[in-house]
Amino acid sequence: MMDSIWFAIGCKIRKYWLFRLGFSLQHIDCDSYRAGIKLSGIVYMHSIASEGPSPIIHSLGNICGVSALKKVMLVITECEMVEMQTSERKWSELSNDWDELVKRGVTVERFDDNTSSLASELARKILDHFINGEKDRLPLLLQEEMIDQRMEFRATTIGRFKTQFPNVETGDTDNRWRIMGNFAALRAIHNSKDRYDPPKCHPNTRVAIRGKLMSWISGQTTTGAQILWLYGAAGIGKSAIAQTIAETCDQQKLLLASFFFSRTDSTRNTVNPLIATITYQIGNAIPQIQELILKVVERNEKIFTESLATQLTELICQPLSEFARGGDGVLDFPRLVIIDGLDECFGHETQSQIVVDLSRALQNAALPSLRYLIVSRGEQHLKDTFDSEVPTSMLYRLALDDSYVSDADIQVFLHDQFSRITKRNPSKSSSWPTALTVDELVKRSCGQFVYASTVMKYISSSKNPVACLNTILEFRCSPAEQGMPFAELDALYTHILSSVKDPQITKLILGVVLFVNPDYDLFASLSCSQISAAQTLSGVESLLGLETYTVKACLTELYPMITYSQRGEISIPHATVAEFLNDPARSKSFHIEKSFVLTSLTRCCFDNIKNGAGSFLSLDREDTNLIILQAAQMTMRFGFHMDAYHNSAGIYQLRVTFRKI
Repeated sequence: MMDSIWFAIGCKIRKYWLFRLGFSLQHIDCDSYRAGIKLSGIVYMHSIASEGPSPIIHSLGNICGVSALKKVMLVITECEMVEMQTSERKWSELSNDWDELVKRGVTVERFDDNTSSLASELARKILDHFINGEKDRLPLLLQEEMIDQRMEFRATTIGRFKTQFPNVETGDTDNRWRIMGNFAALRAIHNSKDRYDPPKCHPNTRVAIRGKLMSWISGQTTTGAQILWLYGAAGIGKSAIAQTIAETCDQQKLLLASFFFSRTDSTRNTVNPLIATITYQIGNAIPQIQELILKVVERNEKIFTESLATQLTELICQPLSEFARGGDGVLDFPRLVIIDGLDECFGHETQSQIVVDLSRALQNAALPSLRYLIVSRGEQHLKDTFDSEVPTSMLYRLALDDSYVSDADIQVFLHDQFSRITKRNPSKSSSWPTALTVDELVKRSCGQFVYASTVMKYISSSKNPVACLNTILEFRCSPAEQGMPFAELDALYTHILSSVKDPQITKLILGVVLFVNPDYDLFASLSCSQISAAQTLSGVESLLGLETYTVKACLTELYPMITYSQRGEISIPHATVAEFLNDPARSKSFHIEKSFVLTSLTRCCFDNIKNGAGSFLSLDREDTNLIILQAAQMTMRFGFHMDAYHNSAGIYQLRVTFRKI
C-alpha cells in the first residue's frame, strides 16, 4: 500500500521517494520473486485535496509493467475535506488524467467519508479484489528486469527513467529538454565545470598534430573518412590534444558533441550514458532537433536501456537525417563528435562494440559530413576491431608517435611553467632553473607530457619550489628499471606516496576511491550526472568512520596524483596513477590490495550498523531493516561476487565481523 502525501512537497522529495520505493522492491520483492512469490496487488491512496495528479501514478506502469496494471487499485481519499464542487471538479480532472491507466486494467475506488464503517467496507473490497478475486499473480516489471534480465537497479525502467522526470507539461519543449540532462553524464563534456583543470595543449605546442586534425575536421584533406582514430601510448598527451581540439571546434561552431571517458570517474567510465550525453549536446547545438529527439524518448521510455546500436539509430542518426532533409541552414550545422579515452571505458568487448556500432550507424545514415574523432591508447583489441569492422574508406588512422612527440614542446612547457613560478616568487633568481636542469627534466619525460605536467604541478604546490626541484632531481629509478616506459613517472609517484604521514589510512582511502564499483547499488547515484558517494570526501569519511577533514588532509599530501574540488569530489587526473597503484611490480610497498580494502570496508559497514550510524547509506536512522539488507548486499557483492573473499583469510575476517555484532 502506498500513500501520496510526500508527492505534494516537491520534485526532490518525489525522486527520493521513488528511489526508496524501487530500492525496497529491489531488496524485498526481488528476493520473493526468486522464491516464486508474485504480485497480488498494489493499492495506491491519493488525496483529492493534493495539488494536481501525482507523478507516481504514471510511474506505476514502469514499476509493475503494463500486464500487471490490472493488479493496481487507485483509492481517492479525503473527499470530505474539500467542498462538493471542488471535489467533483478534481475527481473529473483525475479521471481524465488516469483514463489511459484505467483502460489498461487499473481499478479506481473513491473513499468519500472518513468513518470506520466505510473504511472497513473499502478494506473488504480491496481484499475481495486481490485475494478472493482473480487467482493469477503476476511479476513486477522491476522483478523481471533485475532477476530475469540481470539488470542493476538504476538500469531498470523505473530506476533509470522515471526517477529522473518530474511532472512536466507535454507541450513545454524547453523544460522537457532540460530534463534530458538528467540522463547525460555532464562531467564527460569538454566544458563541464565539474572537470577540474582538464589537460589541454600548452600554447605553441603540438602544432603539427593539431593542424592535421583540424584539416580533417574542416574537410580540407583528400580523405573522405568519417572516423579518425588518434592513438598513442599512455601519458603522451592524447586527452590534452582532444580537449584543445574540442575547445577550438566549439569556438568555430564545428563541435556537435564530446564525451571524455575516465576510468576513475564513476559518472563516465561505462558506456551507459554515452549516447544520452551525445544526444543532449546535439539538441543544445541544434535546437530545431530537440522535438524530434523528445518524440523518440516519449514514444519509447526504455530507449536509454536498449542496445547501443538502437540508441545510436533512433536518438542520433534518424533525427539528424530528418533534420538534414530540411531547409536553409542545414548544411552549416556542427559536424564533429569527439570520444576521448575509449580505452578507459569498462570492458574490452564494450569498447570494441562502440567502434562497431558507430561504423555501422554511419554506413546506414545519409550523413556524409558527420565526423567522429576517437582517441585512445593503441590497444591490440581496438586495432583488431578497426582492422576488421571499419571499412578502409571510412577510417583515417593517426598514430601519435615520435614524429608528433617533440622534446622541444616539452621544453617550451617547462620553461613557461618555471617562469610562472619565478613571477609568483620574486626572490627567485631569473637564472633558476638552469638550462641543464630543464634538459634533464625533458630527458626524464621520455616524450610523456604526463611526467612533465605532474612534476610542475608538484613543484608549484610546494612552499619551497627550489628545494622541491632539487629533491626530484636527487631521486632516480634503479638501474634495473631504467629504460622501462614509466620508470621516471613511477619514481615520482613513489616519492609523493612516501611523504604521507599515515600510509595505512591513505592506502585505505585510495582503495575505496579505486575499487568501490559505483554500479553496485550501495553507492549508485540516481543520475549519471552525480558522482558516486565513494568518490567524495564526506562519503569516504562516512564509509570508513573517519573524523571530519581526515580524508582531505590525507589527499592534500598526494597532490597532484589525487585532486578534489571545492565541493569535495575526488578525482584521479590520469589513468597512470590507478595503473601504478594496481600493479605491485611498479608500486611495490604502496600497492593497494583489493582484499585489504574490501575486507576493511565491510568491517566498517557493520561497525556503522552496530553504532547506529545509518547516514552513510543515505537512509533514515530508523530504517534498521533496510540498513541491514543493504549491508548484507554489500557483504555479498563485495565479498563473494567480486574477488575479495576468494581466499580463506577474507572469509575468516568476515566471520569475525559477524560474531562481533
